[in-house]
Amino acid sequence: MNKGFRIIISLLLILTMAVVGLLCAAYYFYAVTYIHNDAYGVAVAGVQITRENCDDVLGDGTVSYNPTLNTLTLDNACIVTDYSAIYSVIDLQMVLVGENTITCKDNDYIPAIYAAQHNLYKDLAIVGDGSLTISFQNTTGDVLGIAARDLLIESDVTVATPDASGIVNGVYCTSSLHLMAGARLTVVNGAGQYSTALAVRGNVHLANDASLTVTAHPATAETCRGLNIDGDLILAENASVSVSLEDASTSTSRCMYVSGLIQMAANATVSASSERTYAIECYGAMKLGDGASVVATTKGEGADIFCAGAIVNGGATVTAEVDAIGGIRNESEKSLQGE
Repeated sequence: MNKGFRIIISLLLILTMAVVGLLCAAYYFYAVTYIHNDAYGVAVAGVQITRENCDDVLGDGTVSYNPTLNTLTLDNACIVTDYSAIYSVIDLQMVLVGENTITCKDNDYIPAIYAAQHNLYKDLAIVGDGSLTISFQNTTGDVLGIAARDLLIESDVTVATPDASGIVNGVYCTSSLHLMAGARLTVVNGAGQYSTALAVRGNVHLANDASLTVTAHPATAETCRGLNIDGDLILAENASVSVSLEDASTSTSRCMYVSGLIQMAANATVSASSERTYAIECYGAMKLGDGASVVATTKGEGADIFCAGAIVNGGATVTAEVDAIGGIRNESEKSLQGE
């Protein structure tokens, strides 16, 4: 091997070692800068959760995140923010410990809890023995309380939205809503140009002893809806739904609207009251179990309950004026009151 060739080989080895060294240095820089400090896809009050801060996100000991379990814990947290209180681009489970509050303020568009990435909504579970109350201050534009794909709640959750000039939505689910045994969801919705207190694009399931309370204040809204379900409403034993649409000054309002089936197990209860529109609109059938109770009142003209399908009464008490296109079939000695 001549001297010139050895020099070329040596230079190539030196160049190779230099390139490897640069790659190692680049990887180390990446690891230190990005991997060690990477965000998990969840932010609280505008603070991205990373490996450095996940044990104490806000620095006050009330918010923590477990990346292994993908769990965000609120422990008697009091979050006041100009940003979304909780923003997640991944499926998320929230654990509530004690009494927790979220207050969003001073913004033209405020989603308090937003589980989505580029309008691709994510699943959200709110669990634990604690409670969560969401409210807003100084809002002028659009308002959104909770938005998710599949929303599961086993805790006590309250969402109160204010009057605003734009769109006011309390809770919005692009797929389904599940209230687990004993869970409570309360939505009090303010007025806006368009407003819906609770909108679910799929089915709503309430387990035993779960309760859902929805109140809408239409005021001068062009379109106002209380409870709007595009799928079925299923209530297990002792579950309850209460919906009221107050001071409706618009003929395009809806109090309790269900596109599919309403099915009530034994001792489940539904109550609905409206100013000008049907208290309950059901475009499937209504199947009512023994001991169930349905009370509907409408101050305007016409029926209190409109059902496009049949009403099958298996022993429920229904207090309302009913318009059932599919007819009414009583399967027990009990009958509808106010037919």
